Amino acid sequence: MQKIIELCKQHNTELILIKTPEAKGWDEQKSNKVEEYADINSLKFIDLNYDDNIDIDWNVDSQDSGEHLNIYGAEKVAEYLANYLKNNFSSLLDHRNDTKYSTWNNELVQYKKEREEEKGKSN
Repeated sequence: MQKIIELCKQHNTELILIKTPEAKGWDEQKSNKVEEYADINSLKFIDLNYDDNIDIDWNVDSQDSGEHLNIYGAEKVAEYLANYLKNNFSSLLDHRNDTKYSTWNNELVQYKKEREEEKGKSN
């Protein structure tokens, strides 16, 4: 971990520690330890287990009642993190119209198509 921190510093890149929601294997003691490590190393730590803004419903957003997120929970996490990055890092570049990143757009189209097909099956 120290090597990653040093590499980020060398490249003037901010490292953020993130804990995605996990109801069964995570607790406040673990969160406090990571928070302590983050503080010692001047890092940000986002623990999505304790953020009410993400609104995880373990009956809907997990297929195993809290060990892993399903697609619905993952989409909530992705949206939350996208908004966090957008609101906190104005220097991030938007590559949606950059031809070097066109595969991202192609994959997004495919993802949306598969999600629509999945929704059609569940209705």
